[in-house]
Amino acid sequence: MYYYREMRELIEKYGSRYSDKPRTAMIRMIFWNLLYIFKGSKDSGSGVRGRWNAEWMEKEYASMMQKYSMLYGDAVNYLHSRLLEKEKEQYMLKIRWNKQVIPDGEAVHIVFITDNAYAFPTSIAISSITYHCNPAVDYRIHVIGVDLEDEMKQMLIKSGKRVDCIETSECQCDVDFTHEHVSKAALFKFKIADLFPDYDKILYLDSDMIILNDLSELYRTDIEGKYGAAVTDYHIAKKGYRGLSQIKTKHYFNSGMLLMNLEEMRKHYLPEKLLSKKKEISKNTVFSFMDQDTFNIICGDKMLLLSVKYNFLNCYYEEMERYEMHKLTGIDFEEICRIYEWPTVLHIGGKYKPWKGILGEKRLLYDKYMLINRLYREI
Repeated sequence: MYYYREMRELIEKYGSRYSDKPRTAMIRMIFWNLLYIFKGSKDSGSGVRGRWNAEWMEKEYASMMQKYSMLYGDAVNYLHSRLLEKEKEQYMLKIRWNKQVIPDGEAVHIVFITDNAYAFPTSIAISSITYHCNPAVDYRIHVIGVDLEDEMKQMLIKSGKRVDCIETSECQCDVDFTHEHVSKAALFKFKIADLFPDYDKILYLDSDMIILNDLSELYRTDIEGKYGAAVTDYHIAKKGYRGLSQIKTKHYFNSGMLLMNLEEMRKHYLPEKLLSKKKEISKNTVFSFMDQDTFNIICGDKMLLLSVKYNFLNCYYEEMERYEMHKLTGIDFEEICRIYEWPTVLHIGGKYKPWKGILGEKRLLYDKYMLINRLYREI
């Protein structure tokens, strides 16, 4: 139903300029979905007539779904391409302005970790930061490139302003562990404090994120005496996780966004402790995350918990209504509504990624930032 809603909003905004093809596609798809839902089981009715009705409905539904899913896909692409083309000039003006302004003052240091497989989404995340950053703030983006090809490195550097790349190799992370959709490159997160010895604070972000607001307020969060700051994983809080029984922490946090107190981490030898703990638990099948379990075990309650707007998982749109999130987080309901509409950091977690295919609530939004990313590299 999320696509139907997105289509309706686009049609209401631009319907007067386009044909009724998208509207027709949407209405027919909704109709056949409802027909299928309420048609009953194959065994409904009695005798030959009941079986014939069920078989006819099954065939008719399959045929219509094939036709109208194609029509619907064309309609989405048609509307969205026209929408992006219209806004392209506006994007270019803002990009040129951001690139011309010379920031002054304390820098905001942000780090990504990527290999060749995740270089493209990393470049999109970088572009989204630069697009929304306060031009008066000095943003420095550092990419830890794991066995990165030169072509990918150049793409990342051109995706924003003041982007540098630190090269390393996966063989330097001697841990025997695999994950369905997360590479071992993520384990270099443990080494960030050692890789940036001159910095006391840094903001780590996963590659599968889009930044929708300026991050300087998040970066200025006071984390003195803490290892850092993160956001509770409310997907885990609701659904549960088999590894929780062995992790002695009150609030299990998501490690996709970590505001790191590097000085405190170095003082307590966290890089060594994190890597050692990961090696220790890598054979324990109750722990299925690449780095998140380890961070929760070691850092535990020495992490400051932040608002869900700083690491809003896309699955929340499907899993939790606004009132339920309000009850879970204790955040004012009106603020929760604003976060649902426009979080600061949208985290597209899980194995289904928008740069590989269709994905839920914010697929069209991701298309916008793919275009912005291309414009950054062109200008």
